[in-house]
Amino acid sequence: MIPIEYQVGVRDRWPDNTIMLAGGLTPNQGVDETIERLNKYVDQYRISGLKLYTFDSTDQKAGGSMTKRKHIQSGRNVVD
Repeated sequence: MIPIEYQVGVRDRWPDNTIMLAGGLTPNQGVDETIERLNKYVDQYRISGLKLYTFDSTDQKAGGSMTKRKHIQSGRNVVD
């Protein structure tokens, strides 16, 4: 995966174009860690939306719906 910092640089270099940034979040990191990273993506990288998937390809499975609920409660945009 291309580091998000590099992706942000590409977006900033061509601000008139639309670009989708990929951040690689999973609640398997821990829900608090995931929410913290989501907030960082919004605040530091100016992410305006989020696409969540209903599967997790990591070895450990965790509460993705809990992460989604917390994200919605924070007032962030969520697209299913």
